[in-house]
Amino acid sequence: VDNRKEFAEDGTVNSVALKPEEIEQLKSLVREAIGFSAARGDTVNVINAGFSSPQVPEPLPEVPVWMQPWVWDIAKQVLGGLFVLFLALGVLRPVFKNMMQAPGLMVNNAATAGALPEGEQTDQAALPGAQGGAPPQPQMSASARLKPSTDYASDLGDIKGFVGDDPRLAAQVVKKWVGTE
Repeated sequence: VDNRKEFAEDGTVNSVALKPEEIEQLKSLVREAIGFSAARGDTVNVINAGFSSPQVPEPLPEVPVWMQPWVWDIAKQVLGGLFVLFLALGVLRPVFKNMMQAPGLMVNNAATAGALPEGEQTDQAALPGAQGGAPPQPQMSASARLKPSTDYASDLGDIKGFVGDDPRLAAQVVKKWVGTE
């Protein structure tokens, strides 16, 4: 059994050995608890000794703020947000901007010449940029000009007008898009 702790008036703790009467009380308490029988040859010994108290551990050093887990979690979220922002503004925005601009009538001489079957070659002088210099403006009806619009019905009307004006060229453009294999 450990020594008894007594507190002095100045706040210090002293270890004091138990008195023989206290040790005898503990022995009788143990005998009752275990069902002591002298006829069986049972013996009980209670010894008083001072237990060693553990040393107070030194406080752990403070972890720097940048090494704390919550900072890393926030940094991952911020980097993810910056990546999404870069993707949206640096990649997707220019793509959508180019898609929304009216390309006008873009005809590549080499692509058109190879796309039409033999005997149906278009007049090279009629294609934009064939003579060099500024390409001539195509003479189309107002409904056939391709222009950006948010109205689906007007876009559909413009496309129908373009196909009606030159169905062979429209068919060749679609063939080129789909592939000729």
